[in-house]
Amino acid sequence: MKAFVPTSGLATVSGSTVGSRDNLTALRPTAATQTVRRSSVRMSTITYPYTGSGYGAAGVPYGGDPVGQSFRESKTADIVQTAASVPVFSTLVSLLRETGLDYELAKGGPFTVFAPTDTAFASLLEPHGFKILAPLLRPENRGELKKVLAHHVIAGDVSSGAILANGKMDFVTTAGCPISLMGYGKRISAGSAAVVKADIPCTNGVIHVISSVLVPMSYEKPPTGPPKKNFFNSTVLDLYKNRLTPRQALGIDPLPEGYDSAALSKFE
Repeated sequence: MKAFVPTSGLATVSGSTVGSRDNLTALRPTAATQTVRRSSVRMSTITYPYTGSGYGAAGVPYGGDPVGQSFRESKTADIVQTAASVPVFSTLVSLLRETGLDYELAKGGPFTVFAPTDTAFASLLEPHGFKILAPLLRPENRGELKKVLAHHVIAGDVSSGAILANGKMDFVTTAGCPISLMGYGKRISAGSAAVVKADIPCTNGVIHVISSVLVPMSYEKPPTGPPKKNFFNSTVLDLYKNRLTPRQALGIDPLPEGYDSAALSKFE
């Protein structure tokens, strides 16, 4: 049987897909997908594009499938393990490990994690993203990076059905910053990010895939280089610190401490 060609890295994730109907294929809910949803609200899903040794039921892993196009749809892995099993979350998982949040997410819970894809992180390096990610990757800015990542986590297991049923839900993220979850029709958003796949079950919570990185309102962009010196504390003082007063030039008053006559030549 001819194998399907993956159209999206998100197809490796078992969960509900949220989006416009023009680019999504609505499928009849199966027993597997019904266990993922936590409400009677029906949401769009996309087909599972499998590759590997064959074609079978949704969620059944295949032998000889190195790219991980399918994995078991069951709550046997925690949030970090689930994210690590899907290639589109490689940047997120690496940053979680870099900041130590992977340990905190694995040991506690339940949590709701809004997981940006690799594409979402890459967009922060583009001009329209104001190059937010680059300074965050510096070792000295690890604390600020951890805060940005923690802004994607809220305590508790919040399903897409709960968001759609309430219309709006306000929370405080583990970074200590407010976030609003909005649901209308079949669309869900977390802050400024759209949820593109919802309700990925984990042993200690749930993952919702989002299209962009959430940046807390209190975020202050770390400096990308050494701080600029104040003009009057540097340029002006450098220019005049070796100038002599008329009394000093005549030898009446002592020369200023650290006076260097040769240094004056560069200003002549």
